[in-house]
Amino acid sequence: GQKYVSVQTQPHTIKMFKVVNKKDDAQYSYPYQFVLDPKYELIYASAKGQDATISFCDFDQDSKHIYLITDYRILQKRAVKDINRVVCSIELQEKVSCSM
Repeated sequence: GQKYVSVQTQPHTIKMFKVVNKKDDAQYSYPYQFVLDPKYELIYASAKGQDATISFCDFDQDSKHIYLITDYRILQKRAVKDINRVVCSIELQEKVSCSM
């Protein structure tokens, strides 16, 4: 299947890039190119407005779902194929702190 790299580009935005093999093209010095795929751009919005934050994210084993902790307190599950629709949302009893 198609390989992707996900990057949190802003506190409320995750963008996904296709990994494209370019090793047969002599004009590229690297064998791979990363191409933005706008259909997989996740923009999180909440009542916090500009302060809305994706605190953590991870994918399931098959990369069919993305799991987010938003605003340090909400656990969300989303299908990657419809990345801006929340499938399930659970408010955590305690605020999640940084793991670093």
